[in-house]
Parts: sequence; structure tokens; C-alpha cells
Amino acid sequence: MNKQQKTYVLLTLVIAIWGLIGYNLYKKFYPTDTETKLPVTNSTVILHHNQPKDSITISNYRDPFLGKIITTKKTKVTKTKKVVNFPMITYNGSIKGSKKTSYIISVQNQQEVVKIGQTFKNVTLISANTKKIVVEYQKERKTIQLTQ
Repeated sequence: MNKQQKTYVLLTLVIAIWGLIGYNLYKKFYPTDTETKLPVTNSTVILHHNQPKDSITISNYRDPFLGKIITTKKTKVTKTKKVVNFPMITYNGSIKGSKKTSYIISVQNQQEVVKIGQTFKNVTLISANTKKIVVEYQKERKTIQLTQ
């Protein structure tokens, strides 16, 4: 590309960027949606008996930045995670083959030689190295260190 072509490309980019900035400013000062003005009423404070004493909920307050009356939103209920009881798993070592490395693990005192991705007694070997392995049991992962 010669100097004149580079100038035209950069000029096009500058015009496009300033056009986007101008469009955003125009959209900000001349919004298309019509906002209905609601009369501002007194805010009410609702104390819930099942919440701790230091938390309160204010309903129908005016947002100082948007200028709109905001109604309270429902909070999401978080589900408690199901606790997975892992079987007794120990990592005993690795065996290096010609192409792949196999790993010796014990699941509930039963030893097995497995490769990455294989499953033994519902325990899947996800990743491994010479010092630790990562196993998965019932969609939960756990890292196990090499036992000496």
C-alpha cells in the first residue's frame, strides 16, 4: 500500500468513528421512545419479618440517574448444591508407555491402571501428571495428589 492509499483508509476509519460518536449523541439527546411521566408518590418502606434486621426494601423509588420510577424486583433464589460423597480414591503412580501414559489409581481399595478419559467404578480420569490427577465423580471434579 502506498502513502495515498493509507491516508484514504485512515480517513475512512476516522469518519466512521466520529459518525458512531455523533449517532450515539443524537440518540441520547433525541430518544425515540416516549416516556410517560408518572406522578411521584411518597416512597414506602416495607420491613420483612423473615429478613435480617439490618436489611430493608424500598419500593417505588425514583432512580436519581435515569429519572424513572423503579419498582422492586424479585430476588433470585439460589439452589443449594448437592454434596457429592466421593469414594476413597488414591493416586499411586504412573506408567509411561511408548505413546501414552497410564496411571495407577485405587478406588475403594481396588487398584486399576487407567488412561485419561477412562472410567473405573464411576470415577473418570480427566487429567493427570506425575504429581496429581483430576477425577470426576457424579459431575463433580476433585484433584488428588500422589501418595508416597
